[in-house]
Amino acid sequence: MSKLKQIQAASQAAKAEAPAEITPLEQAEEHAAPKKRLSKLKQVQADNKTVALMPIADKNAIGSLANYQTAMKVDLGKIANQKTILDKLKLKQSFLPTYLPFVQDYVESGDNYPNSIAVQVAIWLLDINEIEHGLNLALHLVTQGQKMPDKIKRHLPTFLVDEMYEWASHLLKEDQGTSPYLEQLVDAMEQGDWDVHPLCWSKAYSMLAKHQVRNADYEEALKSVIKAEQRNPEKHGVKGLKAEIEKQLKALAE
Repeated sequence: MSKLKQIQAASQAAKAEAPAEITPLEQAEEHAAPKKRLSKLKQVQADNKTVALMPIADKNAIGSLANYQTAMKVDLGKIANQKTILDKLKLKQSFLPTYLPFVQDYVESGDNYPNSIAVQVAIWLLDINEIEHGLNLALHLVTQGQKMPDKIKRHLPTFLVDEMYEWASHLLKEDQGTSPYLEQLVDAMEQGDWDVHPLCWSKAYSMLAKHQVRNADYEEALKSVIKAEQRNPEKHGVKGLKAEIEKQLKALAE
């Protein structure tokens, strides 16, 4: 498979200091404060650099899962010792090039075994706002039924919906689009008929509808809110949004 080939060759600068544009969601205490996490986006936006994948010159140089798990345990300890979210994100970005070749080889070889390193890398990529690569990897791991770290009390599909919802909500407030990534998430949910709480479905559909409204795509937005109602009849939360969409459609028809 070639999903991770989209990550370009890593530079030494990625290991240096500058964090990427971020939406952190890996530490348990960070998850409890989304507004605080999202505020870090503006602090580091000017220094944004892409975390890239080191080309695999010699596959024999890639270590075993156990070796990477040992290294990851050390690196997670270093991250936990940082006092600020921003410092934690800087370390995550600097650590990623160590693990990305192993994860790329895992994906492209078609392997399927419990891989805590691949899961942690997907989390980190989403943390530092590498949405394209983080989403592609996470969706691949969802199809494999990979488990989340014990400290995160949600399974991977639920985590991914929550993360993408938070990211998309922030971009909506900034009047920025999410295409094609939010659509990609919803398509994967539908095709895989994900076993998630009805709230996850309505969150995904309602957020997609809001972005479709932003794009004045009211017909598709109406389809999305109807799906939200169908998936979560009791607590879909799209009554007002649906009324707004129908009002816009009526005005266009007149």
